[in-house]
Amino acid sequence: MNHLTGTIFDWLIPAVIVLFGFFIGVLVERIISNKLRKVIQRTKLNSYDIVNVSLNKIPTAMAGILGIYGALAYMPIKHEIFVIINKVLIVLIILIATVMISRLSTGFIQFYAHKHQFPSVSLFTNIAKITVIILGILIILQYSGISISPILTALGVGGLAVALALQDTLSNLFAGMHIIASRLVSPGDYVKLETGDEGIVKDINWRNTTIQSLASNMIIMPNVKISTSIITNYNKPEKELTVALPLSVDFKIVEKLVIQIARDILKEIPGGVTDAGPSLSLNSVNDGNINFNVFIKVKEFTAQFAIRNEFYLRIQQAFQENRIPGPMTQSGVLLKNAGGERE
Repeated sequence: MNHLTGTIFDWLIPAVIVLFGFFIGVLVERIISNKLRKVIQRTKLNSYDIVNVSLNKIPTAMAGILGIYGALAYMPIKHEIFVIINKVLIVLIILIATVMISRLSTGFIQFYAHKHQFPSVSLFTNIAKITVIILGILIILQYSGISISPILTALGVGGLAVALALQDTLSNLFAGMHIIASRLVSPGDYVKLETGDEGIVKDINWRNTTIQSLASNMIIMPNVKISTSIITNYNKPEKELTVALPLSVDFKIVEKLVIQIARDILKEIPGGVTDAGPSLSLNSVNDGNINFNVFIKVKEFTAQFAIRNEFYLRIQQAFQENRIPGPMTQSGVLLKNAGGERE
């Protein structure tokens, strides 16, 4: 049965109204976007940027839908088709509003987290996004004449069964929320677990915590393991830390030489802290060698490796230039017998 009537000229006016609606939407969106950009540049407030991003394509879509709604009065269609299109347009408006609110909620969560130096908030943004989408779907069902009361009742009754079935998943979810809220571990921190795994925390999501090792391998650890594990966080309470560089040399070594080499390295190699100068700490004296540690301060845990490598290279070079016997170990000691021959 054909529900569409009229000639092509009868559809001309509705088509013009729809196109005019989309045109107005594009125009309004550009005006709003330009105004918000000027406000952002003048006030330096990121909250306006969140609104600008959240409104992307929203005014155009809303104006287009309103254009279609206005054109319905001029469309040569049956009443039942008019009612169906009208309901579809209302559903589309609810969907667009849901998308906009979802963008705003996730954007402001990220803004608040960045302002208060919160760790990764991907877990909270996902929860907010899912919550808004579910509410939008429930509103659409209610508007469509589908009672949501049985759905809510079924969800309440089945909630216990779902909780039991997803016990591990929920445990990781709440463990992840605890990790983020406590701020004891944050993305970017260098951590070492009691299992021996160590690396830089990249993300904390609803199930796992991702750690990148120094070999660039990704360690995927359940949030429950992280929350119950003994963790050494090398970024807390501050990134700067003191590193001990063990050294065993002949007793003739001059203290000033080692100190000067350490100072030069801290100035030249990125990651060194020059404010706190290097220091020496005597450990023991064995077989003519003095064993001591050279303590230097670095900006973060990973900065120590390049500095440690350069320190030992320059120490070796300085020994050769000054004809100082190099580091000696028990396996490298040569003994001579009474005849002058090496044993």
